[in-house]
Amino acid sequence: MKNILILTTVSGFLKKFEMENVKILQSMGYTVHYAANMNEQHYPFDERELEREGIRLHHIDIARSPYMLNYNVKAFGQLITVIKKNHICAIHCHTPVGGMLGRQMDGGFAGGSFRSSIQLMVFTSIKERLLSTIQFIILWRDFSHILPIFLL
Repeated sequence: MKNILILTTVSGFLKKFEMENVKILQSMGYTVHYAANMNEQHYPFDERELEREGIRLHHIDIARSPYMLNYNVKAFGQLITVIKKNHICAIHCHTPVGGMLGRQMDGGFAGGSFRSSIQLMVFTSIKERLLSTIQFIILWRDFSHILPIFLL
């Protein structure tokens, strides 16, 4: 079975905005995985209800601020684990930090190991695509002494 990951920063986003897309993906034969910070419930939802609908939930320690590096570096590692363990073939990215981490799976920060396994990256808007370059430049400028560790 094909596995797709919907990635957001705060939990509840999927229930609030993406349930129609989930149903479409499931009808196409995908198993839908949802990764977010389940401790930061921005929109109310019941985890058991999503699990009953066949959605596999994954907690990652992602922070809403890109400057909270300790959380986002940890979330990056957790995201790599989720993708490898569940054989994710596509990622649908939402929210600025979720989108930024998701883009790194194909952008070489994960060692380039996902370029052959992740066949599709979906972003929520043209704005996010344009921001990917800007985010990289800002992160590189502000954190160039830290970022090279991801390239190893």
